[in-house]
Amino acid sequence: QNDTVSFERDGYKKPQLSPDTVESCLRQIIVHLKQQTSAPMILFSGLCISQDIWDKQASQTHYRFGIPQFVEDYNRVVQKLGKEFGFCYFDLYHPMSSLPEKELQSFYSDGVHLSKKGHLFVAEQFLKFFAAYNRQE
Repeated sequence: QNDTVSFERDGYKKPQLSPDTVESCLRQIIVHLKQQTSAPMILFSGLCISQDIWDKQASQTHYRFGIPQFVEDYNRVVQKLGKEFGFCYFDLYHPMSSLPEKELQSFYSDGVHLSKKGHLFVAEQFLKFFAAYNRQE
């Protein structure tokens, strides 16, 4: 999510790192990892963040994490690289974004960092993913 941070000075109109920069950096990391191991790899999406919380905090922080457009652009890059390198892609963003805002807010302690409830939700999603992944093999 740090890659998707945007700043008030830019009118929250662009992420700190462009999708092209993210793709280039992730590509280098993936190539390096593939040289080090033949283990299967799973790439997963960024999370959906409660915008209501960030809207309230934006005047105090002068930055925002998780603006949906920027996270979705980031996730498209991760998914693209997953396909290109033959890795699984695990989407956490859409299950979270489909939740009612009030429930999503309860997943965060401060709008960015997961609360205990948020960690439990993510853990459940990972368990479901791994169960399905293991059935495929």
